Amino acid sequence: MAVSRSAPAKRTTSGQGSKGRPGGSQGSGGGKGAPRKSSASGGVPRVLWGVVALVVVAVLVIVLVAVVGGSPKSKPTTRGSGVNQVAVALSAVPQSVLTSFGTGVTSGPGAVTTLPVPITSSQPPLVSGGLPEVFYAGAEYCPFCAAERWAMVQALSHFGTFSGLGETHSSPTDVYPNTPTFTFYKSTYTSKYIDFVPVELADVAGKPLQKATKDQQDLINKYDGPPYISGNSGSIPFIDIGNKYIQSGAEFVPQVLQGMSFQNIAAAAQLPGTPAGQAIDSAANYLTAAICAITQNKPASVCNQPYIPEAIAKMSSAAKSSSSGNATPGAAG
Repeated sequence: MAVSRSAPAKRTTSGQGSKGRPGGSQGSGGGKGAPRKSSASGGVPRVLWGVVALVVVAVLVIVLVAVVGGSPKSKPTTRGSGVNQVAVALSAVPQSVLTSFGTGVTSGPGAVTTLPVPITSSQPPLVSGGLPEVFYAGAEYCPFCAAERWAMVQALSHFGTFSGLGETHSSPTDVYPNTPTFTFYKSTYTSKYIDFVPVELADVAGKPLQKATKDQQDLINKYDGPPYISGNSGSIPFIDIGNKYIQSGAEFVPQVLQGMSFQNIAAAAQLPGTPAGQAIDSAANYLTAAICAITQNKPASVCNQPYIPEAIAKMSSAAKSSSSGNATPGAAG
């Protein structure tokens, strides 16, 4: 079992076209005893003009399809101060707003539909560089990864600082096309509480980007499927929070972000009452609570917020009520 990279089943953003080669026939004419006129002396035959016209029309059609009706194009990843400002704004959502969103709603726009799963059996702690590790596997083309990254950036920003994040979008040919998002590819994260290890397996076009190490693939093979989660094995996004909590699939449906710009999504996260803000902030609160469980509730300014124990209780309750006894549905990427 491996993380599904079959989803980019030729999710390419390059245009396709076909070409034809029109053909023609040569005719003859003249009565009995009448001299034949050669094409050199009598001008270009009408049939040849017809061939030329067909070629011109064919070229025009190909050009028109390429310009108007070709495959959707993806925008290149952008980095710089503008992206960093959005990330900073997302990390600066006031605790009062996060508390108002709390653990979210269970139905309607902005609902959190999939919760991180607590691992109830004894497992070796996931540690990197002497710190508890948060491991992420996803892909840039994946719309569910695109949605979940918004909650991840906000939650992880409570414990450290990002730099070099990129602005991108999900595949233009997948469900929830062109969902605005960040990419963790080529980014760095600094924290004294945790080590964040992201792997973006493929780019927007579905082409290989980063490869999971053997140890990372072993985590995916072990935890991204039953008995730890229900649904499809190998779904992305996949998040392992210190071998204490597992998130497989997005916490909310990407539909809530459709039609919004990168900047507008970040702004919505700071506004109580917006469906996008409700989804992102509530999802981030669950991730924050799960991370607090591996940092020994540090920093206190984050882990002592009232929504933290509420989120822990709901994640435990959801796991217990699952038919498998320790699973929750995941959204495939």
